[in-house]
Amino acid sequence: MKDRKEALPRSQEIAAPAAGRSAPLPERQVAFRFGLSAESRAAAYLIATDRQRARIIAAAEAYLARVADETIRDIRFDAVLVAPGRIPLHIPAAFDASR
Repeated sequence: MKDRKEALPRSQEIAAPAAGRSAPLPERQVAFRFGLSAESRAAAYLIATDRQRARIIAAAEAYLARVADETIRDIRFDAVLVAPGRIPLHIPAAFDASR
């Protein structure tokens, strides 16, 4: 007996079911949903990254205005990326405060 993936023409695997067609394979539906989710997360990341950077810079500027230490001339913003099951990744000078 043939596996369902082998039995269906490729066009039926990808296309949404139309009259007389079977539904896409479950793994294709999962892959499609995963792709949509990944695109949404990537867009949110790109939008939030600039906003978060601006918030970090504003916080640093507020701190420096309060402290008023003349020895502090340059600031470097490092980042540490942390993900479950992975070694943290340190990124020296991840971004600067120049505008």
